[in-house]
Parts: sequence; C-alpha cells; structure tokens
Amino acid sequence: MKCSICNSKAIIEINYLEKRFCEKCFRKSFESRVLKNIEKNKLINPNERIAIASSGGKDSLSVLFFIKKFFPKNDIFCLTIDEGIEGYRNITIENVRKYCKEWGIEYHIFSFKDEMGLTLDEIIKIRKHHPCSICGILRRYLMNKKARELNAEKIVTGHNLDDESQAIMMNFFQNDFRKLIRLGAIAGIFEHEKFVSRVKPFRIVSEKETTVYALINNINAFHLPCPYSKFAFRGSVRDFLNEIEKINPSAKINIIHTFDAMFNKMKREFAKKGEDISNCTVCGEPSSQKICSVCQIKEELKQCIQ
Repeated sequence: MKCSICNSKAIIEINYLEKRFCEKCFRKSFESRVLKNIEKNKLINPNERIAIASSGGKDSLSVLFFIKKFFPKNDIFCLTIDEGIEGYRNITIENVRKYCKEWGIEYHIFSFKDEMGLTLDEIIKIRKHHPCSICGILRRYLMNKKARELNAEKIVTGHNLDDESQAIMMNFFQNDFRKLIRLGAIAGIFEHEKFVSRVKPFRIVSEKETTVYALINNINAFHLPCPYSKFAFRGSVRDFLNEIEKINPSAKINIIHTFDAMFNKMKREFAKKGEDISNCTVCGEPSSQKICSVCQIKEELKQCIQ
C-alpha cells in the first residue's frame, strides 16, 4: 500500500479523504487540518491561558501534545477530573501525570470525592440513575468551576470526529434540541462571566487518526473502556454509524458538515432570544434554574443517606 502523496509505504488509509498516507505525509495532513479548524473557528487566541482537559486516553493526551507543540506562547495547563471509578480512572490518571512531567506541563487534578463527598462508584450505589448522565453533569460542572478558578480562558477537549458525530445523532434520536445546539467546535450557546468556553480542535479528525497520531508521537495511551459504558446509548449509536460508514465512508464527516451548516445559525438565533442564565442560589455557579443540577443531586444524595 503506497502513500497517495509521495508513493512511500503507507501506514494508514483514511477512507473519507480517499487517501493513504505514509507517516510523514499523515502527520502533515493531520496537523494541517486541525490547525485550519482552530483558525476557522477561532478556538485559540494568542496569549490566552488554556486548560487542556485530559483523562489519560489517546485523544486527550494527543491534543495536549498538539497544543503544547503549536501554541508554545500560550500559558497552558492540564486539568483532570477524577470521577472515582475504581480500576479505571486511577490507572489513566497515572498516564496523565507521566506525560505532563515529561512535557513540562502544569498539572491539576480534582475529584468528585472532594466536591461531592462521594466517588461516582459510591453515588451510583445510592442514587439509582443512569451513571453516564450524572457523571456528565458533575464532570462538566467541576471542569468549568476549576478551570475558571485557575484563570483559564478556554478549555480544550479531545473530542474527535467519531465522538462529535455520535453526539449529534444521539440528540437527534432523542429529540433533544437544547443539547443538540450546544454541540459544535465551541460547545454551548450562551456567554456568561462564569462560563469557560470548551473548544474541540480534533473534532474533524477520526478516532482512527488520533490513535495513529498518538502512536507516531510515542504516546502510549492504552485503552480502557469505562466500566459504565455498557449502560450508555452512545455505544449503540457508535455501532450504527460504524456500519453506515462501511457503505458511505464520508458519513461521519458529512454529519459534522451538515450540522455546522444548519445549526450554527440556529445557535446564534437561539442565543439572541436569550435564556435566563443566572447564578445558583446555593453554590453560585451559572444555572438556568434557581438551584443548579449539581446542587439538586447533592440534596437528593443527602436525603438518601439520611
């Protein structure tokens, strides 16, 4: 198998691009496309203090490496949220520590245990709800709060093409318009003094590509599936899209392009109409409700424990 660019030995075939790449040409293509995504969507500006959210997986470590490489003048740090999943997160955290030390990157870790008084494992035993939904609420809350406290102006996440296309289709299938229009290269709709924008540089490159990018940069991020992922609807959507992609290799990237063409305008219109985003009366964090979802969960847990 030969590289479509230079005719050297190819290491990867990217079907939606209809190209095969050697290591050198793949690196150039991958990095060029990500940089164009960053520039087009104004994801990172000069001199911003940037938090890179990293779980220790290949995507978040690769985006950490990428931002360190191409934005050396920005003040960056790594932020990890420890949900408290025994036999899973404690292992990946060691991976983050290792690479932050190797690359000379400031590192901060915060946990559900410190914020909630309980790990996710303990919460799920008490509150019989879908683990992924409660984990998502708590993780986003804590990430935003701690990034702001550390003076970050942006939060970079490692979401790739597969992640984003899955999220779009999940919300279509569930008819969840509000969650749907929060997606995009810059997550969310509304601006608020306490919101730190979350941005996705890798949104236009596939999981397969980020895996190869990690390997050629000697990032040994072993994959451990979250033990709670078996409960997630995302897995069914992932399998569905993978099957569709066998027939139409451009399916996932077309979902992204269609979303951007249709929903970016909707996001702007929705933002103009406004929504009453104030501060939670309990914790002071931004919320569309009088009491935010996290404080409601805390109160439910308190009632369950008593």
